[in-house]
Amino acid sequence: MNNKQCKECVISQTMATRIIHLPKYSRLSCLVKPLTISARTFATATASTNPPQFTTLSVDDRTGIATLTLNRPPANALNALFMGEIQRSITDLEKENCRGLILTSSSERIFSAGLDLKECYKAEVASLEGLWCALQNLWRTLFSTPLITVALINGHAIAGGCMLAVSSEYRIMLPSFKIGVNETMVGLAVPSWLMDTYINIMPSRRIAEWDLTSSRIYSSESALKAGLVDELASSKEEALQKSAAFIDSFSKRTLMARAITKQQFRAEILRNFEQNRQHDLDIYLSTMQKPSMQEFLGEYLQSLDAKKK
Repeated sequence: MNNKQCKECVISQTMATRIIHLPKYSRLSCLVKPLTISARTFATATASTNPPQFTTLSVDDRTGIATLTLNRPPANALNALFMGEIQRSITDLEKENCRGLILTSSSERIFSAGLDLKECYKAEVASLEGLWCALQNLWRTLFSTPLITVALINGHAIAGGCMLAVSSEYRIMLPSFKIGVNETMVGLAVPSWLMDTYINIMPSRRIAEWDLTSSRIYSSESALKAGLVDELASSKEEALQKSAAFIDSFSKRTLMARAITKQQFRAEILRNFEQNRQHDLDIYLSTMQKPSMQEFLGEYLQSLDAKKK
């Protein structure tokens, strides 16, 4: 293995050992695919040590429960810097005496509207690469964390917002909102790792396929019936109480044993991701650089601006 491959392996080895804090579980490290230098540099920059701009983090020292609040108005659209902040907060919490994480939004109507499409319009290749790598890294960090994770969905959760929700272990949603993955509606293929994550929680693979190919969007109430969310709450205060109750339900379990068990359930999905990471990036770049896609993005962004007037 050459020096370049070794450097790439360090990234994945860190992820694998972070999950359960045992070196023998770093077998995923040799599966990471090399990325271009520009993409690696851009993705690393988003996880820098700069002070957070779009998130707030609070930790209850008594309960060991952290609350990470998304705060990038108006729609918590996921750009590279924002995703890097979320990712860094999760990895920082793993180093502390923290048992669980509640992910929520400061907005009263939007959890997250997904990827920031403004970052995709007329963008340089390096920026497109960095944006998608930041999305991949955020998903991998949230999906693989040893922390007990709850998505408190207090607003619409579309596309990348739904990704954040389904990557968490438990989902509590407020009524009268929407949730779903609408990638095919805007001309994007659903990445294989998001497909696997969605299938991981849905009771039927067949329904999951229908949902993702048709860009089905659920209401809060229908999402509960379908199994996409686990509970509904009438208010954010009640949802916070239910989130804490879910995390507390594991209080008599050994956190290390629980983390190892969680990792084993999710190891195959993570392994598939590492094996296909570069292919996933290539599909995104190929799609996003098509003139027809750029034309669509331009029209879509203009329609959004028109609604604001």
